Amino acid sequence: MTESNGVLTGTLIAANTAKGKKHVGTTVIRGLKADGGGKYSGGTITDPAKGKDYRMTASLSGNTLKLKGYIGPFSRSQEWKKK
Repeated sequence: MTESNGVLTGTLIAANTAKGKKHVGTTVIRGLKADGGGKYSGGTITDPAKGKDYRMTASLSGNTLKLKGYIGPFSRSQEWKKK
């Protein structure tokens, strides 16, 4: 994750599978802006396997970033942990 002018961007730097390794270097998070209190909104997340973008929000607590991607009224969540 990098920050520029208050906007976060996330790029894949590692993968656990051979399938995932072909996406290393791909920017998957764009446009996240801090709302305060560890909450972020206004971003998009890309599914690198499908090449589709989804609206997203995120929250940061300690070393855990909780991501939530939306398609219409439906959502899917993931947790990313900093090592």
